[in-house]
Amino acid sequence: MTQLCACSNHHSPPVTEAEIDLHHYPAQSWPLAAGAVRKTIRICCGCHRRAHRLLNLFVHAGGEPAPSVLKQFRPIEVELARYSWANADHSGPGHQPYTISDGTPPP
Repeated sequence: MTQLCACSNHHSPPVTEAEIDLHHYPAQSWPLAAGAVRKTIRICCGCHRRAHRLLNLFVHAGGEPAPSVLKQFRPIEVELARYSWANADHSGPGHQPYTISDGTPPP
């Protein structure tokens, strides 16, 4: 079977070509660090959403979250988040979380 998505070739249910999109890391809304490169990767919507979720956790932690957090994500999602964090310009106000929540349930 041809691998359509960088996260896995064993999606259940299977994904189709129409469900795979090209996404940018770091996100296009983040400024790049000097000399950094924004890469593109073909991933399914689930992996894309989970990668952005992990990016939120990087932003809220001010860097890499605890190993107990990272182990909840697929290796490709951790790789994308680490790459994005390392290649983003953190010097200005343009570096914002994808959402405003750190994921903690409300009281």
